[in-house]
Amino acid sequence: MTKESRLSKIIRIFIPMAIYLTVTLVCALSFSIVLMIASSLMEMAGKGGVGEADMVMLVNSASSLVVTVILWVMYENDRKKRSMECALEEENRGRLPSKGLIISAGLLVCIFGNYFINLFPMTETSEGFKEVDYAISNSNIVIAVLSTVIVAPLSEELLMRGLIFRRMRDYMGFLPSALFSSLIFGLIHMNIVQGIYAFAAGMVFAFICERYQSVRAAMLCHGAANLGSFFVGMLFLLTGDLPVAMAAAMAVSLGLLMIVLRKIYIKVPYPEEVYVGDGNSEAIEPEDKE
Repeated sequence: MTKESRLSKIIRIFIPMAIYLTVTLVCALSFSIVLMIASSLMEMAGKGGVGEADMVMLVNSASSLVVTVILWVMYENDRKKRSMECALEEENRGRLPSKGLIISAGLLVCIFGNYFINLFPMTETSEGFKEVDYAISNSNIVIAVLSTVIVAPLSEELLMRGLIFRRMRDYMGFLPSALFSSLIFGLIHMNIVQGIYAFAAGMVFAFICERYQSVRAAMLCHGAANLGSFFVGMLFLLTGDLPVAMAAAMAVSLGLLMIVLRKIYIKVPYPEEVYVGDGNSEAIEPEDKE
């Protein structure tokens, strides 16, 4: 990157967060007013209004979609600038390898994260967490999945890993960049339970982003983690037994991981021994497989 003052670097790192918070707040207020008016009109027409939980999820999703567009433009500008100045390894724009490993990592983040936070009574004492849990559990399942598994990972990863983490990496090493971006990631969740979980998960997402040089990899891992949390929550509602729900999710995650690792192992290009016409054997290197 071009030479910048310390103040310029700080502003460059924090400006995406300021834009994210401002746009999210304005959009949330605007969409809330629109939905409340629409809900009132529906009730007057005798068609029933929009439920409180559905309204919260719809407002969050709509706000996140708007801010995602703005963050994507900023991210693309950064990527093009880095490509010209060769500040970091060029962003991987092609097909992601080992998608199964990335998804498995996300599911395992979810399982171990949920297991850890349930070891402590934080889930019972955090009002912020209870409000989030109520909104997700009581909203329409399609709205909840779209919001938590698709929309949230897109906007949050663009902000945290695509902009804040990558901009910090322009100036410093991986560890301080990952720690700082993960700390902010935890703070924006606004409650102790999700904050601790998000900090730990953020470190994994930062590693995935760095390892694959792609924010899309972090989005995939984040989406898988949120899907896993949703799956655990649904199993808990059905069984009423959290350990059973966690065990089932663990079995699914480990099963997927075994399949992926077996697939990778089979593709390892070890020399193969073949027999030639005179009865002697010789080793040949197999052709690379795409």
